[in-house]
Amino acid sequence: MFLEPEVVYNVYFYAGLKLSREEEFQIRKEVQMFLNSGLPAGSIRVADQVLNPDVGSNPIFVCNFFFVPNSWILREQGSRFDRMSFTVMGSFPRDVAMNFDNWVEPPLTAKHKTISDYRRYLTLHEFLHVLGFDHSEDNRGIMCQQTKAHCVDYSGHIEEELHGPVREHLRQIYDQLATIRRG
Repeated sequence: MFLEPEVVYNVYFYAGLKLSREEEFQIRKEVQMFLNSGLPAGSIRVADQVLNPDVGSNPIFVCNFFFVPNSWILREQGSRFDRMSFTVMGSFPRDVAMNFDNWVEPPLTAKHKTISDYRRYLTLHEFLHVLGFDHSEDNRGIMCQQTKAHCVDYSGHIEEELHGPVREHLRQIYDQLATIRRG
């Protein structure tokens, strides 16, 4: 039995980035891997509409990841957002501006062991915003805003966090989405 995903996401690239189709495909695969391996099994089902064109036409939630250069973020949001990614909470579908400059070279404030750890953090952090999570004061938490100097490398803590309090919150969201789907 095929279960339709509750959340469908799209990945878009700013034309000025001039990425090859292979580079775009690789980023799509990374986003898919980080979401599928990061969210606890049985919590929220997600699917990329390009990589999985048969995902169905009835998602409850849609999210758009836009990979844009830092120069675009500065032009559109101002210097307050320099070197940041952000989620537009008032939009539907929910839009996430992923700072491509950070994707390629994480900011100095990011305290992750590898670039892959940083990318996983960034993808999950912004996706959890999409689902309604706000920033956390827990300096080891995935929802700690990495542009703040007090955050530490969360990678050893993420499994515990995603399978504890975050999992419980995701379960509540899942129950609400299931009720909407049945309703």
